[in-house]
Amino acid sequence: MRILLIRLRLIGDVVFTTPAIGAIKRRFPEARITYLVEDPAEPVVRHHPALDEILVLERPRGLARWRYDLRVARELRSKRFDLVIDFHGGPRSGLLTWATRAPQRIGYDLPGRRWSYTTRVPWTRSLVPPRHSVLNQWALLEPLGLDPPDRGRDPAHERVRGTDGPWAGEVLVLAGP
Repeated sequence: MRILLIRLRLIGDVVFTTPAIGAIKRRFPEARITYLVEDPAEPVVRHHPALDEILVLERPRGLARWRYDLRVARELRSKRFDLVIDFHGGPRSGLLTWATRAPQRIGYDLPGRRWSYTTRVPWTRSLVPPRHSVLNQWALLEPLGLDPPDRGRDPAHERVRGTDGPWAGEVLVLAGP
């Protein structure tokens, strides 16, 4: 099985997806997992043990962006993903998700992007009660039969510095209460 995860833009939101990566790997242990991310957030997932490949999406401007995105869309389609999860939910990520033509494409049920996904998960700023971003993103995993995140089993992964630095979780444990 080939799985593509997409989260563009904000570094913090990419950090929030890291617990889901390990959970997906537990659910599909033989799967090859690829993560599509923009350059500033790439170091966040660079050393994640459950990822097999990281694709870095550039952000050209104007007409160059359309040509670039078309080339990326063709590349993604050629990889023949079985499952794509769009953690971002923006127009660009929705289009790239749709372009994969994966049999299962999971994303938020947002106006103007419903057509991008085969499975849509409710999301709105006015959810009652409000949900943290981690839980919003985790809701995308519910169609796969995954339980809610567990702090001990599904920690956030991020290098604090360089490739030899400790994981953020290790630093927090060492720092104490």
